[in-house]
Amino acid sequence: MIYDTKIISRKTGWIIILSVCAFTPVYLYYVKQQRKESVTNYSTHPRVGDIYKIQQDTPEDGVSVFYLKVIHTGNQDVHFYRSRMIGTIPNDAILKQFDATRQMVLTKTELAEISAGKWMTAAKDKTQLIEIERKQ
Repeated sequence: MIYDTKIISRKTGWIIILSVCAFTPVYLYYVKQQRKESVTNYSTHPRVGDIYKIQQDTPEDGVSVFYLKVIHTGNQDVHFYRSRMIGTIPNDAILKQFDATRQMVLTKTELAEISAGKWMTAAKDKTQLIEIERKQ
């Protein structure tokens, strides 16, 4: 039998496009659920080495993303190293470089507010915790 290669190519192309379109929303939903689960499981009990991915939305700058790395936990507060840079997208390779001279201290109450998406640093700023990475 002789097959028309154009039909096979076109059919294969459509199968690939439809597969990607079907797979993408499922994958994005899975990633979102994993992030929510990490915040729920780890936000109440921070450990040294945890990395917090924070998203901040301000009227002046728009949406920005930065990372915090836990360096010490106390009874009422948590000490972090802040990432060297702030980005508009969560680029792990660049933003996960931490500066030991830029420390930040948050109380556990503030951390809970950030986890719930209710922490306001200024009148219209919105800060929320996107994800917590913990090395097992």
